[in-house]
Amino acid sequence: DFVQGKGLGLVVNLHGPPGVGKTLTAEATSEVTESPLYIVGTSNLGTEPYALDQNLREIFVLAYRWKAIVVIDEADIFLEKRDSNDDVERNATVAVFLRQLEYCPGILFFTTSRASVFDEAMMSRVHVSLSYTQPDATARANLWTVFLTKADIPLESIERHVVELSQLPLTGRDIK
Repeated sequence: DFVQGKGLGLVVNLHGPPGVGKTLTAEATSEVTESPLYIVGTSNLGTEPYALDQNLREIFVLAYRWKAIVVIDEADIFLEKRDSNDDVERNATVAVFLRQLEYCPGILFFTTSRASVFDEAMMSRVHVSLSYTQPDATARANLWTVFLTKADIPLESIERHVVELSQLPLTGRDIK
């Protein structure tokens, strides 16, 4: 890009239902890169365009100083498709969020649950988009094995229960 400060960061969209590992992915990235994690809820950002612009700018400046990874949790409200006949303020809010994504200098994750309703312009600002689904029985069996083993429960005493437990319709968060 020819505009100074634009496009220097890495923007990652993690989308899927609750409890499937979206935030855990950001936490693991933080651990591997030895960077602090700055988790921001949408309630901390505000929904009025001017406040959102100021809050995002402050968050990105702090994250840059701290060399932190930013996670904006449940960012759906800022990414929904704009509608020409819809609320002008909401459209402005989406526009502010999209513009700020372009100027984020570091690593930014945002978690969402409704990938199908994203504004088209958002996808051009996202470098990586990962979709998460509910774990199947095999994945749940692996999760049960990992977490029960971490709890110092001998594998031979849990093996016969893992298959039964894996049939329960639970998420990774539920199993943890």
